[in-house]
Amino acid sequence: MSATDTLRDDHKQIKRLDKIISKCYSEINSGKTIPFADLEKIANIISEFLDSIHYSREEDSYFPCVASYDHLKKEIRALLIEHEFSRNIAYKITLHLKRWKNGEESSEPVARFLRTYSIYLNDHISKEEDFFERAEKEIISKEEEKEMFEQFQSDMAITKKLESIVKDIDYLENQKEKVVEFQKNLVSYPALSPENGGEGEYKKAEYLLSYLKKFHKLLEFNFLIDIVHFSFIWRPRRDSNARPSPPQGDALSN
Repeated sequence: MSATDTLRDDHKQIKRLDKIISKCYSEINSGKTIPFADLEKIANIISEFLDSIHYSREEDSYFPCVASYDHLKKEIRALLIEHEFSRNIAYKITLHLKRWKNGEESSEPVARFLRTYSIYLNDHISKEEDFFERAEKEIISKEEEKEMFEQFQSDMAITKKLESIVKDIDYLENQKEKVVEFQKNLVSYPALSPENGGEGEYKKAEYLLSYLKKFHKLLEFNFLIDIVHFSFIWRPRRDSNARPSPPQGDALSN
């Protein structure tokens, strides 16, 4: 493993993120709802992974090492300019996302800047891959590769942060599949009342409760769960001709 290999591994995760970004701006443009928590997670990955980790590795170590040989300086300058361009786009994404969350109609600029960022990523990563290949073959020695690699690995805080970021990317990739699976399982339980030859909604309620327990501690949300449970298994029949009973006694006395 070398420093160049480490940066290429970063690109693999960035490409995964790019696919998520592409799907998000497409769904926003088509009028679909995406949880704000997911959009905020994307903005956080852009800030903490690309800017704070990947760009830092390049700008603080890799690019200076290559430039010290007075070679590929023009290419390095171009890549640094693109880094600043991406930071400006990321700022716009975060800005309009906050406005949207606060009630302003900012879905269009969020989708637009996500799309711009996706286009940037595809172009920039392609340029960096070509740069890495030239630097690896023509300039950087094995000793320098090893020294930078050890430097990248020595910061345990960054290593743990990367592990957390990869888990976030896993989560975002699996969101759509999880929703589809949940819907399929939920509709597999018939919801016919006994009067119509069914078994009611008790089994559907049990599945819903078991699903909720995966995300929340039952003791913390028992009141909410009791309400959901109750609404599924007890629904009073109403006589369409019956009038509601008047309140007994003084309604304000209690």
